[in-house]
Amino acid sequence: MPSPPAKRQRTGDKPITRSKMWHRDGSVVLQAGNTQFRVHWGVLALHSSVFHDMEERPQPQE
Repeated sequence: MPSPPAKRQRTGDKPITRSKMWHRDGSVVLQAGNTQFRVHWGVLALHSSVFHDMEERPQPQE
C-alpha cells in the first residue's frame, strides 16, 4: 500500500505582519504568505487585468 503524500509545513505558526505598503485609506487588504498589504482597489484594477475584470463582474444584491 503506498504511503500518503508528505504534508506541507504549517505556516500558521508565523505571525502575520503588515508590509510597509499600508495605506490608511486603502480599500482592500491582500495577504501574500504572512504579509498583509492595504492598498487601493482602483490602483490594483489600473495595473492588473485580473482585478479590472473582477471589478466589472456583477455583484450579488446582499
